[in-house]
Amino acid sequence: MKEIQQQIPNSESTYTQRKLSLNASLLHKIGAKDNLSVGGIADVIQYNLQAADFYPISRSTQNATGSTLLTQLYGQWKHRFTKRWTMNSGLAFLHLTLNGSTALEPRLGLSYQLGPTSSLNIA
Repeated sequence: MKEIQQQIPNSESTYTQRKLSLNASLLHKIGAKDNLSVGGIADVIQYNLQAADFYPISRSTQNATGSTLLTQLYGQWKHRFTKRWTMNSGLAFLHLTLNGSTALEPRLGLSYQLGPTSSLNIA
């Protein structure tokens, strides 16, 4: 009787992705203590997923090739209460065309400057 000395590969998969991005933003200083920024990001994502099983029979399990668009829009307001206290607030909107999903995310953060090189942040 012969003994098998190597393992039989039973599956293989490859995944490749390419992304092209376009970013734009606009910053406006409202006053000495306030900044407003708005912007957007558009990502075109191309993907290719191939997967196959080899044992006990050879068959393709996944074959997905395509592209999708991820769009992100945002607005942010930065207010400095004092030299040490700063607030960042904003809103972000995301849309993925692959499955039609959207998200609207509020943002809020406070920062306290402890010293010249350190700060305490709460988000």
